[in-house]
Amino acid sequence: MHSLVAEKDIDGFMALDVELMRCESWGGAFPVTKHQCRGMLNLCISDSAKPMLLGSSEYIPHLLDGLMLDPEHPRKDTDEQIKSAVQRDFAECIQQLSLFGPGGEALKKNPDVVSALDTLVDKAWSEEAKVCARGALKQLCPERGEAVEVDLDALHIMMSCKQSASN
Repeated sequence: MHSLVAEKDIDGFMALDVELMRCESWGGAFPVTKHQCRGMLNLCISDSAKPMLLGSSEYIPHLLDGLMLDPEHPRKDTDEQIKSAVQRDFAECIQQLSLFGPGGEALKKNPDVVSALDTLVDKAWSEEAKVCARGALKQLCPERGEAVEVDLDALHIMMSCKQSASN
């Protein structure tokens, strides 16, 4: 069975998504919406898409850029509510990736990841982004032994499955 998402699709998606956040040519003509990262988040949840995403050299730098921690980010003047939603979704992408063995290893190889997550824990625009950052840090830096506060009422179950066709 062929994957619903092909590597060439990931490459095109990454080029589009990076341009919409960085505005290096035409991206600035389109405003950021609170759903800016939803496509990326949907891909990050899929175990079959994660290896293809990791195959893109732009992937992890784009996740970090989407957190909009740089005070000179091209999207710095975006409405605070929109930036908060986008940051939350990018933080969840990083957390999703940290829970996937090869993804966690790839995140650990980028020296900017832990620093960005530490910044999010202190300065994220939403509690949800802070929770995602703490979860990713717990996964990536278990040696820290930091206690992570868990709101039991906010927990949800996430299931991952792989569908295969049998002939």
